[in-house]
Amino acid sequence: MGEELTYFADVVSCSVVSPEPVPVLLDMPGETGLPPLPVYRVPGKPGAGIIAPGRMRRLGRTQKLILAAAIGAMTSADLDEATRQQMAVAVGSGAGESNDTVDFLRNMITEQEAAPKPAKFINSVPSSISTQVSIEFGMRGESVTHSHHSISSELALWHALAQLNSGRAPYVLAGGVDGLGADMLAVGRRNGWWRDEPAALDPLSDAPCTNDSIPGEGAAAFVLAAPGRHTGSRLARVRHVSARPIVGGMRAFDPTTEAKFIAAAVSRSERAFADVDLFVLGANANKRLDRCYGQVIAAVRRIGCEAGRVSVFKHRCGEFCASGALGVAEAIESIRAGQITSSLQEVDRQSSNRRPETIVCYNLHESGYHSAVVLTS
Repeated sequence: MGEELTYFADVVSCSVVSPEPVPVLLDMPGETGLPPLPVYRVPGKPGAGIIAPGRMRRLGRTQKLILAAAIGAMTSADLDEATRQQMAVAVGSGAGESNDTVDFLRNMITEQEAAPKPAKFINSVPSSISTQVSIEFGMRGESVTHSHHSISSELALWHALAQLNSGRAPYVLAGGVDGLGADMLAVGRRNGWWRDEPAALDPLSDAPCTNDSIPGEGAAAFVLAAPGRHTGSRLARVRHVSARPIVGGMRAFDPTTEAKFIAAAVSRSERAFADVDLFVLGANANKRLDRCYGQVIAAVRRIGCEAGRVSVFKHRCGEFCASGALGVAEAIESIRAGQITSSLQEVDRQSSNRRPETIVCYNLHESGYHSAVVLTS
């Protein structure tokens, strides 16, 4: 991903569509014979009252989620039409529009290809998520949907920074989104990915936990500008993004190597490792991963960052591939407000109480990927 390059971007605006902070039960497809599954779900109909009714009828759930977030971010950015037309789009989605993909294929099979559903087919195309954002605002720049499992939103963010710093776009709408799909969740449930208990997640706590998590959904959208481009104030600055496979996968996990990965990201952001004020971790109450996150933070302390506070965010949104975008949004809001947001849950209360001006969002995944996003005021 060319991470040896240093790209900065100013965050002009940020908008999030979050699920309810406590799990609800979602029915599984009847043919599976599976009981309802606890999930973190966005209430009601995502985008209702925000997206035009005609478009609402044609869009899939994931598209509605990202459009609702994008409309919020673009409204706050308040850019003129000429500028909007020059904008690019980079969105990450690990699962894509899986609901419509499954519906399209099921219909084709059961009807023996006699009655295809064009809207479902259009929505199932991988690029449909970013394309719908471009169509909504008349954006004519690059429009890319990144589908790279658990680092999808981070790679979209990196792509946005690359576009801005190469001059290919004056502003970029970046973000991440994944929507719940009962068919995909049923597959995960059969493979033991999800827990049956509906209690809210409590990552990195002393509470009993299992080797699985609770699925969720949500979207976050950011309007980004190259440094110095935007005349108004910025919410925060994205200073570096690293996202890649762990060499050797999780079988080769080493906490000191992970701590050095984080330290290298901070160094490339032109900040001192010791000056990190807050870590936003993607811990999801999976016992195995919680143990790894704890070991990484201990290693971070050993190699030079002793004062940074530690927090988690998935206790309010659950686990999904693009959830890292919601963690970045929490970091942006913490920098803007000058204090840790109430949505973040601190897990290291003996740390410094200083104002969060340099934040690292760190995610570690059983799929064998890791990422670090560095943000500053």
